[in-house]
Amino acid sequence: MALAPAGCFIMGSDTGETDERPVQEQCITAPYWIDRYEVTNALYGSAGAFDGDTRPRDSLTWFEASAFCAGRGGRLPTELEWEYAARSTANRVYPWGNRFISENLVYDANAAMQSAPVGSYSSGASWVGAEDMSGNLWEWTS
Repeated sequence: MALAPAGCFIMGSDTGETDERPVQEQCITAPYWIDRYEVTNALYGSAGAFDGDTRPRDSLTWFEASAFCAGRGGRLPTELEWEYAARSTANRVYPWGNRFISENLVYDANAAMQSAPVGSYSSGASWVGAEDMSGNLWEWTS
């Protein structure tokens, strides 16, 4: 797991989707832990649409993801926690910085409509060391 320290950042985007507005300062008052990697098929115990033990488990409902986290003694991160771990106190657009770099993530133009094994693009890791926060699959939050 990766430790996200307390701190403040600007959450949201003035240029993104309407549900990303309004932009506002948010503060995390206590450190928290977030998974460094997406949950793999092997860890979950079954595969979704993409086979392979090291691929991220996909095709889950929010309820299934939440129950899996609870079964591990954890929980899904809040949207605030997830975005803070991804963007940092420097308010990055992407986990690695403000410029799109295709070699830092898995997305439709470089993945042939497949997910990739978790941690395949470590150059795209966030400031706290969490990987695959941009690209590969969508993430669930509480």
